[in-house]
Amino acid sequence: MPSTPRIHVLTGGPYHPVAEQFGAVQSLLGDRATIAMREGTSAFDDLGHCDLLVAGGLHWTGMDVPGHIYPEGVAPSTYRRPDEAQQQAFVDYVASGRPVLAWHGGTGSFDDWPEFGRLLGFCWVWGTTLHSDFGNWQVEIEPTGHPVVAGVDPYDIDDELYYDVAVAPDLDVAVHAAAPYEGRELPMVMTAEGGRVTGAGRTAFLANGHDMRALESAQFCKVVVNTIDWLLAG
Repeated sequence: MPSTPRIHVLTGGPYHPVAEQFGAVQSLLGDRATIAMREGTSAFDDLGHCDLLVAGGLHWTGMDVPGHIYPEGVAPSTYRRPDEAQQQAFVDYVASGRPVLAWHGGTGSFDDWPEFGRLLGFCWVWGTTLHSDFGNWQVEIEPTGHPVVAGVDPYDIDDELYYDVAVAPDLDVAVHAAAPYEGRELPMVMTAEGGRVTGAGRTAFLANGHDMRALESAQFCKVVVNTIDWLLAG
């Protein structure tokens, strides 16, 4: 009997409750997959037993800048860069064809290691990528017929909207959901296959997910489950 797929989630950082969010996602998935939380750089230490890596926690060099403002009630923390062995483990993981999911702020992690964003496929570029104010936004579903939006209706979500997220230059992406914002259509759900490095498999980007309120949207929860199912099926 095939083993249950194992999902490792890169958690931590002072900005988003990723571990709590994926505890809720585990409930949505039931016994179809097992989620394990991995704080910071430890996410790269056990990739041999990982079927899907989710980049969720936000770890970046700005955490060490004197005077950096942390969210209320959050203690300052120190940035830690993955070492050479951990970096190579991630390269090897992507080259093996196993999937990755870029989740909200995880796209901004490890900004002093550009290969991370390129292999993930989607990268917050500090000084270029931005987000809207937190608010209630409408997300429209594109008629792509892709499994990640199967059965999903347009939805409202309490969240931030990311925009001008960089896409790896060799990656051919498809946009499956977008949010109207100041005359633009901001991609909220994107997928791609291949590119990045020889042997690479599937990758996806879910722009929403600032805090637990995002998961109060039943339609967004469908997107999350659909996306995980699609990534694991590759």
